[in-house]
Amino acid sequence: MKKTAVIIQARMGSKRLPGKIMKKILNKPMIEYVVERLSKSNFISDIIVATSNDPNNMGLIKFLESKGINYYVGDEEDVLARYYLAAKKFKVKNIVRITADCPLVDPQIVDNTISKYFEDTVDYTSNIFPRSFPKGLDTEVFSFNALERAYFESTKNYDREHVTSYMRESKKFNISNYSFKEDHSGVRLTVDWKEDFILIDKIFNFFKPNIFFSWLEVISIMDNDPKLLEINQHLS
Repeated sequence: MKKTAVIIQARMGSKRLPGKIMKKILNKPMIEYVVERLSKSNFISDIIVATSNDPNNMGLIKFLESKGINYYVGDEEDVLARYYLAAKKFKVKNIVRITADCPLVDPQIVDNTISKYFEDTVDYTSNIFPRSFPKGLDTEVFSFNALERAYFESTKNYDREHVTSYMRESKKFNISNYSFKEDHSGVRLTVDWKEDFILIDKIFNFFKPNIFFSWLEVISIMDNDPKLLEINQHLS
């Protein structure tokens, strides 16, 4: 497990909410929360941000350099290549895939998914097929060998953009899923739209100064205040 690194997919060019990963919550950019919360994982050895060569990402790159965060700059559209070359550069044997628009990523979910990946002795494990956790807690774990095979074998633009779809859909890989006992898949804790950001901002403000609250604590406050759910529940 100590040879497992997380690669965070990050770029500034979001069409729905441009520059969202650097939008500030409590005076810190959103991506900083992703990195800090992932740092609490017991099984992750390195944290790497994989961004692209789009000039819009220069502000992000300068921020990563100022914080001493490892990063890789690759192709904007071919995200699969970006992951493969980042993993190759940093000599990663097992990869956790996280996206930078998930500031509530939960280190315990990450560790549990990593554990299941090793216990099942598979090429790929996630917590989203089928989904039982809220959107925004997505965690995928896969081997470098699986990533390399996908990189060389997949030819569809969809697979190059979505990184892991070839592993799941080609039927050439052994895969497994980590599920929760209850279904919370209808809850949105990711940031795609302005309403999502408003909700996440309210959550961090509720728990401040603590930024390491668990996802179940978030579910608890949403159960107690249904108006929070209404902020973004109309979005898909």
